[in-house]
Amino acid sequence: MVDMSTVRAWAELVRDVGLIIGVPVLITIGVKLYGQQIEVLKSRNELLKETQYDRALDIIKSQRELFELERDSLEKKLRKLESEGSIALADKEREIDVLKARLGTVKETISNLESSASIVERAGFDWLFSGPMQSSEHRSS
Repeated sequence: MVDMSTVRAWAELVRDVGLIIGVPVLITIGVKLYGQQIEVLKSRNELLKETQYDRALDIIKSQRELFELERDSLEKKLRKLESEGSIALADKEREIDVLKARLGTVKETISNLESSASIVERAGFDWLFSGPMQSSEHRSS
């Protein structure tokens, strides 16, 4: 029959071998899973870059189109008011001043949108998704 100390010795040996082999295996599995998770996050980040870049340009372009339509409408109203003679002179001048002020604001907004669109097209949002060191380097270059 087998002595109890021999059984205990074999059990301790199996336990020790399991620990020696098991811990590095667990670490290896953990590192591989971490690497896979990083790759998944990088691919999601690339997708976000593309969709946000496209979305920002679309929004800027649609806002610009709206303001250009408003500018055209205001210019038509101004031409109409300047050509009409039926409205009282004070009312007409006041309305023309209001329309000219709004037209100036619209033109300035269109100009700002055009510069924003060109900045977005050149930058491509790369600096938003890079690390702090790369971010500051990209801005300075």
